[in-house]
Amino acid sequence: MDAIAERSGRLVAVAARRYDSIRAAGAIPLALRATIAVAAAVALFAMSRAEWHQVDVFFWLAMIAGAGAVVLPGSAAPLTMIISILFTWLIHADGEVDGALVVVAVSIGVLHVVCALAASMPLAAAAGVDVLRPWFAPLAAIVAATVLGALGVDALIDAELDGAWLVMLLPIVGTAGLALWWAHPPDDPRSTTPR
Repeated sequence: MDAIAERSGRLVAVAARRYDSIRAAGAIPLALRATIAVAAAVALFAMSRAEWHQVDVFFWLAMIAGAGAVVLPGSAAPLTMIISILFTWLIHADGEVDGALVVVAVSIGVLHVVCALAASMPLAAAAGVDVLRPWFAPLAAIVAATVLGALGVDALIDAELDGAWLVMLLPIVGTAGLALWWAHPPDDPRSTTPR
């Protein structure tokens, strides 16, 4: 009986510490985690409405990893969710670019960027909105490149031209270059780029 009381007491102490850490959380880290939750939910909802969707182990793994990404954005959970969705699409899709695929891709892009930002600050960080400003431009570039790349690939598929993979690769490479440039522009004193 004493062992049960001791374990119950430890469980209550752990729960109290978790509650205190959530109560002490900053507004920006909580908003980032809420954004991660929304992006994961939108990606999973759009995926469940797609013609290529099949309820398989990858879908369940994506759901579990999405919940893990909210709690631990710096862990492997966001990557696991993205890879699970990718495998579901690769296995079941017929190669068409539809609205659900674009929504899933944009949601994954948002999830990736927001997880990177959330992982860089502790939950109790007292950050202001100015911390978010440098991330808006790369996020907008990722969303725009995703939508434009999807439109380009869809146009090539409809026209039955080869090279759809190249059109899809160009926005990805361009977005990566822009994100690196925005992270450390050459005229920024914090930049590691030699002048």
